[in-house]
Amino acid sequence: MKKVMFLAIALLIFYSCNSHNRATSDPWSSHNNEKDFAPIPKDSIPTQKTETQTIYVQNIDTDRIVANLINEINSNIKNYKVFYSEDVDSFLVKVIIYNNDLSNYSQCKKYNDLKRAVVSFQKKFFPQARRVYYEHTKQVLWEKNVDVSLYGKTIIFTGAIFADNANKKDMYEGVKNTLTSLRFKGVWFRWYADDDGAGWGLYSLKDEDLIKLKYDKQELENYIKDYLK
Repeated sequence: MKKVMFLAIALLIFYSCNSHNRATSDPWSSHNNEKDFAPIPKDSIPTQKTETQTIYVQNIDTDRIVANLINEINSNIKNYKVFYSEDVDSFLVKVIIYNNDLSNYSQCKKYNDLKRAVVSFQKKFFPQARRVYYEHTKQVLWEKNVDVSLYGKTIIFTGAIFADNANKKDMYEGVKNTLTSLRFKGVWFRWYADDDGAGWGLYSLKDEDLIKLKYDKQELENYIKDYLK
């Protein structure tokens, strides 16, 4: 019993003597004195991003780029027009660029929004581009005594020059790539209006179908140059 009393008195004296120190060292107590905080040495601050931090920053940058791209496409959907023959090439280049962007940003969280924007752009302007191509071609070939008509996605060339089957084939070879790019579905050549003529189906994509491209900047520029030749 005496040992217990002696131990209790010793502890009481110990806590009484150290009460001031405990109050200032308590991690939950408030610090009003700035001297209590030692500055962090500059050498202890990491200057190089970790791999996780780098990926995080890259993702933020990518999301920002894609968001701006979506805004650009949506703005073009509202304001862009295909009026003239040179607009057709400009439109096809935009389709290539947007599809390439879509492939490059396939892992972005805004990918579906970007995809919807690209599809909407194509569905709106492919019909305009075909119409402009038809009207321009009709005007140019009028001087060659060739009439051009359009039925849906099939374009028809009518003229005496197509009495020769070799001329039909040569004309087809000359226009098939452009017609396929504009997503026409067929081309027909006739000697005169009631002539059965001859034609070819075109294995073109639907207006909303996307192109699988994945080029870097230089490769894309070269692809477009070859495409426009």
